[in-house]
Amino acid sequence: MKRITIAQWIILGLIAGLLSACNPATPVPALATATATSNPQPQPTIPATPQSVTDVVRSALAHQLGISPDQITVFSSEAYEWSNSCLDLAGENENCANVITQGYRGTLLVGETQYEFRSDQSGSNVRFIPGAALAAQQVLAAQLGLFPEEIKIIAVEKNDWPDACLGVAVAGQMCAQVITPGFRVVLEANGKRYEYHTDTTGSAVRLALAPKASLAHTILSWEGMVNQVCQKLSVSQTMLVFGECEGAQVSLPLQSADRRVDLDYFIKKYTSFDTETVAGKIKFAGLGSVTATPTEQRMLAEWARRLIGEVQAVPPSGYSPIVFAWHRQGGIAGFCDDVIVYLDGSAEVSSCKSQQPQSLNRIRLTSSQMQQIYNWFDTFKAFDTLSGNKGAADGMIIHLVFNGQGAKTSPEEMQDALSGIASEIVQQINVIADPEELKSAESGLENYFKALQSKKYFDAASLYAGDYELLVNDNPDINASDYPALFERACTQNGFVCDITIKNIVNVVQLGEGAFRFTVEFQNSDGTLFILEPCCGSDISEFPPVTQFDFVVKKVDGTYKVMDLPVYVP
Repeated sequence: MKRITIAQWIILGLIAGLLSACNPATPVPALATATATSNPQPQPTIPATPQSVTDVVRSALAHQLGISPDQITVFSSEAYEWSNSCLDLAGENENCANVITQGYRGTLLVGETQYEFRSDQSGSNVRFIPGAALAAQQVLAAQLGLFPEEIKIIAVEKNDWPDACLGVAVAGQMCAQVITPGFRVVLEANGKRYEYHTDTTGSAVRLALAPKASLAHTILSWEGMVNQVCQKLSVSQTMLVFGECEGAQVSLPLQSADRRVDLDYFIKKYTSFDTETVAGKIKFAGLGSVTATPTEQRMLAEWARRLIGEVQAVPPSGYSPIVFAWHRQGGIAGFCDDVIVYLDGSAEVSSCKSQQPQSLNRIRLTSSQMQQIYNWFDTFKAFDTLSGNKGAADGMIIHLVFNGQGAKTSPEEMQDALSGIASEIVQQINVIADPEELKSAESGLENYFKALQSKKYFDAASLYAGDYELLVNDNPDINASDYPALFERACTQNGFVCDITIKNIVNVVQLGEGAFRFTVEFQNSDGTLFILEPCCGSDISEFPPVTQFDFVVKKVDGTYKVMDLPVYVP
């Protein structure tokens, strides 16, 4: 069987998501567990417990529930060895003898509600745990990074909740006002107590109470909607606190190595900001010198939304952090590449040339790249396209799955452009191997703008190797080969901004041998940040202010030269 790459698994998942989007299901409350009744039911095993004990167990549960034993089915049972006299299920303040206790455990069914039973060998000591309580135990264990056995079940009580939200208010969410039977479950982990509300089956589990959680130094705080539920997240360099906006909050270590690397990158790169984005409200305390663009602010908000989805025991249904997945295979060069791009501006690149797919790199896209991607994501519908001709001698197959949230059908040229970005991302994974080459390219870029700012147009022209067609068309009275004169006219009359210098190099990627792309911020003559405002009455939501600009620098005849004209203001 041919191995399926990571990106192809993602593509399959996205396809499933796109299909389900066409036939949406009723939203599941946050922290829903995988024990939903829609799952296929396994076949019961043959009970291994003696009939006498089975009868005792059924009668005990029937008495507890006020029903007939005939309404209870023994689904499964087995011999088991408990570590104490309380069958590893001590009640609050109960003293248990630490002695090995032989007995039985199994599952009972009362309609759709499951109960785990535990007993000693005689059946004189019998205890029950609703499956919903075990679901709550699993949820908390997953959130805290513990084994379920490390979570102690303190109390389980039947309850009729006043609404479909299990009596747990959620900001911005409508709850059907219907009586919902379920359980109140009290758990203990690491000496701290948590209360969960569940339905009868455990397919819905909500955190109701938790220890007060706070951070000594909050670097990032976020609030937004995930699958129509308001969520909050606070992050320090080592810890995070999260939960529903008006509900209990859970505190746990920031365990993901990738997210720790991301956070360190953000802290060192960006200055502080406090804003509201399409992806939620975000407040960030950075130590860097770069002013985050509106696009980058959204990227950080999307990062927070992705993180809260990752730390939840069951990721929210209906939400995906992926913008698109791209697979390229074939061609004369024998390509086999996979690219996954996330809403937070990160991209993962892997190669499928070998039997074992290899992860090549994880990179971050620039503000300008993500601004274009966000425009597409917000405007166009999701799609899944397969193009190319595998049967041809140099056949190339491109599989592109886009998870757009807009209302319009994407044009073919947009799909081609998205595929072009993916191809460019594959180029960007190259680590800059020669720092001296980078230094020379950077010097060429800086000298180019210094020459323009100083009105040394001959020097500027000597450092430019791009196209002059625009300047020639705008200035028909100047000789097309008089490059210094064209630059002077560009800077003084044609609307190009030349009296600015580089403030920060925000990002740099190598596009190939002797080619780099720099993303830079500029400063005005008074040292303030240069901002390109929306022109001519344009809507700021469609054309936000621009503070970062991309310039390609290539080695031409042994010297690094700039391929792009200065910033243009209409």
